Amino acid sequence: MNIKSFIHLKTKSHYSILESSVKIDDLIEKAVINDMPAIALTDTNNLFGAMEFTKKAINKKMQPILGVNLTIEKKIEEDKSRSLCNITCLIMNQKGWQNLSILVSSIYKNLQKYKQKFVFLNEFLKHNDGILILFDDVSESSLLQKNSNDCFFVKDLKNVFQDRMYLNIFRKNNKHQSIQEKNLLFLSFEYDIPLVCSNNISFLNRDMYEAQDCLMCINQSTTIADIKRIKPVSECYFKDSGEMLSLFEDMNEAITNTLNIPKRCSFILKDSKPKLPNINVSKDINESDLIFQLSYKGLEKRIENNYTLSDKERTNYFNRLDYELKVINDMGYAGYFLIVSDFIIWAKNNNIPVGPGRGSGAGSIVAWSLNITDINPIEYGLLFERFLNPDRISLPDFDIDFCKHRREEVIDYVRNKYGKHKVAQIITFGSLQARAVIRDVGRVLGFNYGRIDKIAKLIPNNPGAIKSLKHYVENDSIVRDLIEEDIEVRKIFDISIKLEGLNRNASTHAAGLVISNSPIINDVPLYYDEKSSIPVSQFNMKYLENIGLIKFDFLGLETLSVLDSTLKLILKRNINIDLNKINYEDEKTYATLSSGNTLGVFQLESVPMRQVLKQLRPDRIEDIIAVVALYRPGPMEQIPAYINRKHKIENTIYPHPLLEDLLAETHGIMIYQEQVMEAARVIAGFSLAKADLLRRAMGKKIKSEMQDLKKSFIEGSKKNNIPTESAKQIFSDIEKFAGYGFNKSHAAAYAMISYQTAWCKTHYPAEFFTALLNSEINNSSSKYIPIKAEIEKLGLILLKSDINNSDIYFSVEKYNNNLAIRSGLANIKNIGFELAKHIVNNRSKEGKYSSIFNFFSRLDPSLINKRQIEFLSMAGVFDCFKYSRSSIFEASSNLLLISQNIHRDDLANQKALFSDHNSEDNFKHLINPIKPWKKEKNCINEYLSLGFLVSDNPLLDDFKFFKHFNFTYSSDIDENKINGKEYEILVFLVGFEQKNIGNTIFIDLFLLDLKGFLNIRVYKEKLDEKTVSLNIGSTYVISLIHALGKDAIMRLRFKSIIEAERLKNSYFKYFKIHLENIDFIDDIKNRLFQLENGNKKVNIVYKDIEISSGVSISSDVNLENIMRNITSIKNIEKIM
Repeated sequence: MNIKSFIHLKTKSHYSILESSVKIDDLIEKAVINDMPAIALTDTNNLFGAMEFTKKAINKKMQPILGVNLTIEKKIEEDKSRSLCNITCLIMNQKGWQNLSILVSSIYKNLQKYKQKFVFLNEFLKHNDGILILFDDVSESSLLQKNSNDCFFVKDLKNVFQDRMYLNIFRKNNKHQSIQEKNLLFLSFEYDIPLVCSNNISFLNRDMYEAQDCLMCINQSTTIADIKRIKPVSECYFKDSGEMLSLFEDMNEAITNTLNIPKRCSFILKDSKPKLPNINVSKDINESDLIFQLSYKGLEKRIENNYTLSDKERTNYFNRLDYELKVINDMGYAGYFLIVSDFIIWAKNNNIPVGPGRGSGAGSIVAWSLNITDINPIEYGLLFERFLNPDRISLPDFDIDFCKHRREEVIDYVRNKYGKHKVAQIITFGSLQARAVIRDVGRVLGFNYGRIDKIAKLIPNNPGAIKSLKHYVENDSIVRDLIEEDIEVRKIFDISIKLEGLNRNASTHAAGLVISNSPIINDVPLYYDEKSSIPVSQFNMKYLENIGLIKFDFLGLETLSVLDSTLKLILKRNINIDLNKINYEDEKTYATLSSGNTLGVFQLESVPMRQVLKQLRPDRIEDIIAVVALYRPGPMEQIPAYINRKHKIENTIYPHPLLEDLLAETHGIMIYQEQVMEAARVIAGFSLAKADLLRRAMGKKIKSEMQDLKKSFIEGSKKNNIPTESAKQIFSDIEKFAGYGFNKSHAAAYAMISYQTAWCKTHYPAEFFTALLNSEINNSSSKYIPIKAEIEKLGLILLKSDINNSDIYFSVEKYNNNLAIRSGLANIKNIGFELAKHIVNNRSKEGKYSSIFNFFSRLDPSLINKRQIEFLSMAGVFDCFKYSRSSIFEASSNLLLISQNIHRDDLANQKALFSDHNSEDNFKHLINPIKPWKKEKNCINEYLSLGFLVSDNPLLDDFKFFKHFNFTYSSDIDENKINGKEYEILVFLVGFEQKNIGNTIFIDLFLLDLKGFLNIRVYKEKLDEKTVSLNIGSTYVISLIHALGKDAIMRLRFKSIIEAERLKNSYFKYFKIHLENIDFIDDIKNRLFQLENGNKKVNIVYKDIEISSGVSISSDVNLENIMRNITSIKNIEKIM
């Protein structure tokens, strides 16, 4: 038989994550080049790439064959381990698709439960219909015996699959091949099972072997040097038909079956119309009528509660509503709007904060009427067509912000309402990006961390303008020169380029859900994230749309939680506030914004943004909308012009007189995408739907569409008597703006949240900052210090945590007839919610704790440990009991023992014992009086336990000394300063860690200044060069510099560090020794006389009297150390 063709039936793509380096586009292209009429995709235990593969194969006129290389549990061995095998499953028809979807979905359920990927054999056999299998998983080392378990297993498979079973021959040129092949030939003859052949493709070309080896090393977290690693098979590349025909010239049957099987496996995944869940409406009304009724009723209510409209204005509102409803119904999306409206109304009815809007959906008056959004699109000039365009069929996409901590409740509501089996999350795939793949490959090849890091940093890390490694090799002279000079670096880049862009991991979309009208598994196989009980689709968002599943975004926004907490705290004062009804023209709020004191204000709190606000001096909500839209790379260049035109520093210029009304709001600058659309309508008579097509073509630079639209624009302009050349210029101007134009609907909705946070901060600062502090409890505490600085700037007091006054979290309390913020208990490090709750509940029930012993007698010892007692003492919560923090810290074991012993005996009697004040004398010996910690030690412990300082910052004295120095505060460092900008910061060292990464040693410095926290990583060798001694509790002056990286991102880098004490020695004039009493004055003088002579005088101060000691000493003398055991000395000062 003269066979001239061959079809590959076993191929893995990069959806077999870190197993294969084959991209789907390349696989299909390779098959096309080799004139193969079909090709199969059989990834390991998943169908992640099935829809992408189908679409792209059909686009190339190639028949896609869908399948999976499935792991089956054959049996449980005597040692309880699982005996697994791999079977390649190909889909024959729709039933096969459904069954294989069920099987691959069960794999991830089993992974959750058994920590292993497999399908139970009985389940596999149960769901066999519509599936054709290729089997080759037999012994490679010994010949099969007729009555062996493998024979029985194959016989059982044959009995179930009948003529849908083939034995697969793979010739990989190793010593085991002949035995495995003999076993398969034996099984074929014994059970009359036909043969087929394959090449088990996992990389594309022979020269990809080394890259494939590295990929598998990444997967195994090992290196090339590891001789025990699993290596790729060198023959598993895409062999052309000639190679395969030659390899199997002795097996015509096997070759022929590669051509016959595709005829049997002709299933194609097809596109589907949107599948929305059924809305529970009565038989007498359909979705179109229901949305009409609810929208009219909702709009009437909105207008009645908020506006006084003229008849003409009212008509405009309802005309807009009628237009939108017609478009929505004509496009078949009434159900979508009703579903979103339903779960948002449910959330609001259950007091779950919902954002006023997000994205282009805020431009819909139907959405406003249905309570989906809380922003009036007509009032703010927002356009429906930006969201849903009747001239461009696209799915609607509402992004909804919920309170971050209650988002899951809304998701649970949706799952319960529509059925848990009809709701799924959405998969996403992380890929091997340029920098990351260099690091991975460098590690695999054995390079040390420092060298890899330097090589990786040659590639800019700019998410907004990602370019390939190949681009940098071809266009970056530094990269190119390094590759030419260093053969090892060249190898890293060669391999990395081959692996770049491959999938590295599967994860879950942060916000997206799909809701269907039938079980999700009918449409798409499922994946289960180990951290969630909600199933995840195996297709990403792009390909879910192809099968008709619509995404609903449930986003968690922390600011909504902060606002909600603020309002609840205000309500304790019997003041009930509706943020939708506050005054959006409040002068005090705009004064706050104009001052730049916007820490905690949504979208407006960064240092550069504060500078913009100071210059802008906003006095209307439109300014906030504009600055939210402008503060991004590109349009940021327009900020100076906007500010200057607002304040009449420069003249406002309009592209054309017809655009003056449209652009007056933004001082002649086209900021929003909606303005681009309106400009096309005003100048060229475009409908807003057509104008949206222009906006999209300009924004995405789709030249083919822009050419036709430009002609239409010029023709339309003639009706307004605009000459062709002028029309071309206007088109060019609009095109320039469209390149960075921002969605006004989104900017307006977020500006509303910005204003609301600023309003709360202005009018209810105690409640606002309490809520803001509580929002940081589960995050890094580094934000506490700048928040505390802002609180104090506003004249508020942040009180320390106290065992008798603190709530579980930060709280508002009356203090000296004013409101103050009290630090809580749960925010203390290592304490946690349960212990804090127990302490507070016990206090509420039985009254305040009368003593440290009373506290431990009432405490459940199962809820506390020694470390927690230490951190409570470090935070100063027991200060009210008159013991030093150091004493309680050292007695923590004894105190814990008291609690344990008391609760072991009769609780009632023991409590009676401790109600007798004198009885406590029996336990006081358990706390040894220890000298209080020094101020520096006290501050370190406060920082370590609370994340901020309650006591005076030890830097305050140093700032007095260095008052003529122009130090920068950490909170004022501007990430957008010019390249080479230097900063000197006076800092307090609270800790440092040495980190060995590869052969490079780093030191992480943890530093405080008066307004913030810095974590600076320094090469140890650089630190050694500075001959600086690192002592926790000491102060330093650190120099940092802004340096512009190759990726055009400004980064703060270490320059130098010096002990503040050493710097003081260069500048101060004399010492002051402050005394509490004069008993030891002679001892002090005697010690001074023994010191070497110098030029620094020493004065002694007692109360208001300052006298000279008559001694001058060297500036290098450690006077504190020499006088350390004289208890009458309060402190020693160096005076400028």
